[in-house]
Amino acid sequence: MKLTFGTVKAACAKVANYNSSDPRLLDLVNRGCERLLYDAGKSVDTVARYTVCVTNGCLTWPREIETIEAWERCGCPGTVRNGFYEFLEYGPGNMSSTSGSSGQLVDRGNAVAFDDVIGTGKKLAIYADGTEAAGAFVLVRYYDGNANKVYTTVSGTVIEGERILIPAAGGYTLSASTCMAGGLYEVIKPVTKKPIRLYEYDVALATYRALAYYEPDETLPTYRRSLIPCLAGGSTGGCETQRVTVMAKRRFIPATGDDSVLIISHADAVRLACQAIKKEEDVGVAEAEPLWQMAIRCLDRQMRHWQGDGVAAPINFAGADSPVCNYI
Repeated sequence: MKLTFGTVKAACAKVANYNSSDPRLLDLVNRGCERLLYDAGKSVDTVARYTVCVTNGCLTWPREIETIEAWERCGCPGTVRNGFYEFLEYGPGNMSSTSGSSGQLVDRGNAVAFDDVIGTGKKLAIYADGTEAAGAFVLVRYYDGNANKVYTTVSGTVIEGERILIPAAGGYTLSASTCMAGGLYEVIKPVTKKPIRLYEYDVALATYRALAYYEPDETLPTYRRSLIPCLAGGSTGGCETQRVTVMAKRRFIPATGDDSVLIISHADAVRLACQAIKKEEDVGVAEAEPLWQMAIRCLDRQMRHWQGDGVAAPINFAGADSPVCNYI
């Protein structure tokens, strides 16, 4: 059921009146798939099951995951909470990996790395897996060791953040200033040939600690982050490690070429979405709306076919931790 850009581009080019080699076609297909991902709910292949073994309650999810829909830890399901949960007037207050109700998974917004800078006297370090274009750099925005936002001057122009040159393969390039604990807040990188890695460098000990792994096509890294209170090592539920499994809505990642797999797996839905966008741009929204409805109907029918008629709809009750799965 998977589709690649190469398998749909001919049909999409026809309705858009483009040549199949027109570079605008890739952008059109990406825009159509992104709209369908947001408009069509949990269609086929847009939800993923993901399991991770962890030792700390603050979890940064991989690039492919956007929204946690449900979760369980070592066989015990819990409740998903939004970012306001800790601020309710009669709520739990601020929670951490060592405090709070362990049956909750609380949204902690977005992050630009899978781990944070900790302690003092730490610089940021860029590492390249391969040799990149001469002069290529990663723009990092952070607060320095004195809690001041970093600004630098490039060709006479003051910019927010610091450009760190991408080193030769296997080497490191350090930031000019130290970074305060948790001070990294934005990263902008070019499309690269191979992954780029970000490290924390301890100036006193001359050691490195991994913070991020950026894939070649990532340009503005963003990762969803969650907190599971009281998850700070040890084992529960008979598990040798802390195992967390989630059902998550996938993030939209743009296709980059013919071999890119599309997140929408219905060819006609993609074609109709492309046609609808062209109608919006050429003649207006009124003629595009029926096409959007047809595309969503395609995905709804695909989902009904994929699930079948024998599936029993679950009933979910949000409440206190189950006595059967007592985490504490």
